Amino acid sequence: MSDRAYTSQVKNNIETLRAELPHLFETDLSYDIYTKDIYFQDPISIFKSKFNYRIIFWTLRLELVEVAMFEVSSNISAHRSRA
Repeated sequence: MSDRAYTSQVKNNIETLRAELPHLFETDLSYDIYTKDIYFQDPISIFKSKFNYRIIFWTLRLELVEVAMFEVSSNISAHRSRA
C-alpha cells in the first residue's frame, strides 16, 4: 500500500470512528474499517476476530438496556409504594 493510500485509509477510519462512536450505545457500528483478524486486549480479556469484537459492543448495549429497565422498574416500584 502506498503512503498516499495508507494516509487516505487512516483519515477515512478516523472519520468513521468520529461519526459512529458517539452513537455506540444506540446503534451498531459498521465494522467496515476493521479487518477480520482484529485483535483487542484490555486488562481483563482478549478478543480475536471481527465477530468477537462485535460481541463486546453487543454486550455493552445489552447491559445498558438492562440497567435502564432496572431503573424504570425501580422508579415504578418506588412510586407505587408512596401511593
